[in-house]
Amino acid sequence: MNPLRRWLFGDPDRRRGRQRQRSKVRPALESLESRVVLYSASGAAWPNPQIVTISFMPDGTDLGGGVTSNLQSTFNSNPNLAGRWESVILQAAQVWAQQTNINFTVVPDDGAPWGGGVDQQGDPEFGDIRIGGYNFNDNTLALTAQPPPLNNFSVAGDMMFNTGEGFHVGSTYDLFTVAMHEFGHSLGLYESSVYNSVMYGYYTGIKYGLYPDDIAGIQSIYGGPRTPDAFNANGQSNGSESSATNITSQIDTSSLTALVPNLDITTSSQKEYFTFTAPSNTGSTMDVQLQSAGLSLLSPDLTVYAADGTTVLASGSGIGQYGTTLTVQVPNVTPGEQFYVMAQGAYSRYNLQMSTGRYALGLSFNGQAPPTEPSPIVAVPDGYPTHVGGGQAYNTSTVEYNPANPVVQGITPDNGVSSQDGVTNNPRVSVLGSAPPGDVVTVYVDGQELGTTVAQSDGSWSYNNTADALSSGNHVFTAQATDSAGYVTAMSYGYTVTIDTHVPAPPLVAAISPVSGIGLAGPITSSSSPTISGWTEPSAVVAIEIVGAGPMSGMAWQIGATEADIAGFWSYTVNRPPLPQGNYSVTAVAMDVAGTWSAPAPSFTFTVATNPWTWGQAGSDNGSVSDLINQLSIGLVMFNSSSTSSSGNTPGKTNQPT
Repeated sequence: MNPLRRWLFGDPDRRRGRQRQRSKVRPALESLESRVVLYSASGAAWPNPQIVTISFMPDGTDLGGGVTSNLQSTFNSNPNLAGRWESVILQAAQVWAQQTNINFTVVPDDGAPWGGGVDQQGDPEFGDIRIGGYNFNDNTLALTAQPPPLNNFSVAGDMMFNTGEGFHVGSTYDLFTVAMHEFGHSLGLYESSVYNSVMYGYYTGIKYGLYPDDIAGIQSIYGGPRTPDAFNANGQSNGSESSATNITSQIDTSSLTALVPNLDITTSSQKEYFTFTAPSNTGSTMDVQLQSAGLSLLSPDLTVYAADGTTVLASGSGIGQYGTTLTVQVPNVTPGEQFYVMAQGAYSRYNLQMSTGRYALGLSFNGQAPPTEPSPIVAVPDGYPTHVGGGQAYNTSTVEYNPANPVVQGITPDNGVSSQDGVTNNPRVSVLGSAPPGDVVTVYVDGQELGTTVAQSDGSWSYNNTADALSSGNHVFTAQATDSAGYVTAMSYGYTVTIDTHVPAPPLVAAISPVSGIGLAGPITSSSSPTISGWTEPSAVVAIEIVGAGPMSGMAWQIGATEADIAGFWSYTVNRPPLPQGNYSVTAVAMDVAGTWSAPAPSFTFTVATNPWTWGQAGSDNGSVSDLINQLSIGLVMFNSSSTSSSGNTPGKTNQPT
């Protein structure tokens, strides 16, 4: 085993191989009192949770024992991860911050040797949580060190991914799921015995967010749910224009600036309103700034309204930016003029984790940049003497699955983006698996026996449960096998099935790039192959339709489809055929991970200002959104293979804690 891992994490190779025993005498266990084993907190926590920094190790960072990090080159060369793996990892961090009093920010990493800093938190060379990776040469998915004081120097909270494993987004091994688990360790949680929790000690398939047990665990460490700011505590609220917080008194009439610090978007649906009047000696231009950079990973939206509370004077969006600074200008400002400002998360409509976090509001009436809030990074020196007190691995090992025991491998129909992820919109399913040929397999759901079936000569079995509709939500299927001698195996590992029958909201078509101006029909682009973007539910498939200009004006044209990332952001570059100049209208529909299509999105209009082009080159690509839905439903597997693997849950593999 690599000496690096033995030094920090101990020996993870203490495997307990389990052989199928055939015995006429079976041992019995004393009956124990029924109890539920919940989350396990390590007793460690970051001393300054107000801001925990994250950095990504550059390749070549010395990890000790002759090992160097190769995470960046490995993940960037993986077509399933390239261009999005860093954002997926940050989203996995933010699910924890959404639930309690933690904020994250990303800082540079200078590549100093692992563990070589002088501070256990707030080191100026790199993040509190450093993220790297190397080939472990085994089946462990990732390794993470606990925070201080269990590890009282700069290795605290650091995580390593196994670059020898095949990570994906939206299928096994799902990077978002693994990263959520590892961040739980880096924040002070041990593994949980609650099956559906993110901190459960085994990789059981894709998870899209925290389970109540995870939330209770992290809140027990960091002081309960996320605490609202001063304007939304003790019965107060500035969640509407009528209750807007008046910050006029905070404007310095000498410097003509104001800074309102320590603000917080505490829930993803929250809006905060502020109002103020321009000072008597104001200049003609007002700058309004919303800052989450250095304070949190909040992706914010900022809107400035006139005194009527309706007229939009300026706006900015931080969608896709995790911790940023938005600055907008309002011209022709007069002394005594009243304004309203609204702040919210950019993803608030879809209730996503990046719509929460700490921020500050800055104003300037003198043409200079508004003031900013310093990042609350605090250096906490290494302890003395330094010691290593804990790390845990997220593993996957075939040893844990005895091939003689039954395995639940999947369901049919398994609709949606992947045919092997256990997520479907059909509540009537059959269960599929494997067992020794001829064994009688007893199938269970949520601990309740459904019935029996017999394993075929090739070892496969299926159980038809389509007569009984499952309720919406998660269900766990397990199985036991009985051979001809009457021997009953242990219960199989659970296979989680998600029944999701909700109809997704229409996707939003939000922007086009590049933009060279604004016209009567909306944004103007000089590109004949612009990029259209927007957001929808996480990992949904978005089918895009455009209504053309020129001789075929009004004709609907299917331009293609793409897949949203784990935050719901999507983009599509028009490349066949290029667009002639003229006005266009774009709409879209979304299919969620369970296979249900939304209604069409509201139309988004824009103008192409480029050289004319002959529509005769378009061929026969005309059609409608409904036609495109049918085509995509038939060919979805082909489409999905171009963006992400759909290998799904892999039977015979699970996670073994060490």
